[in-house]
Amino acid sequence: MTAMPPPISVLVADDDLFAQRLTITMLRQLGHSGVVVADGMRALDVLSQRPFDLLLLDVAMPGVDGLAVLTAVRAAEVVDTPAPRQRVLMMTAYAERDAERRLLEAGADGVIFKPFNPAQFSERLRRVLAEAPAPALPQSEETP
Repeated sequence: MTAMPPPISVLVADDDLFAQRLTITMLRQLGHSGVVVADGMRALDVLSQRPFDLLLLDVAMPGVDGLAVLTAVRAAEVVDTPAPRQRVLMMTAYAERDAERRLLEAGADGVIFKPFNPAQFSERLRRVLAEAPAPALPQSEETP
């Protein structure tokens, strides 16, 4: 088994109180710290105030959902190049056949399906953190 990376800071966005508590507990057991918010709008607000090593976003939240946050983060990376690419792990309870593929195509670095257990959570987190982040996409140039 590969060792976990050094402690990281994680922004957790999930509207479910039980999921928030479970996720932050598992992060702390792994030696990481986290900030928890209940919706995507608050996640974007907190993210604008300070950096995080990883975003852990629930796909389905009322108002601004996790996919909208992911889209905003990736769009900002295009504008703010050469900013490093933000690592994003999406959480979803919808284990549809192509859900993971769609989220990865949308720009997620990984997906974890709820309910997850500590071993699954740890392994998925380790995998996302171990992979070299893809560079932010360059801004496309339009030709007249």
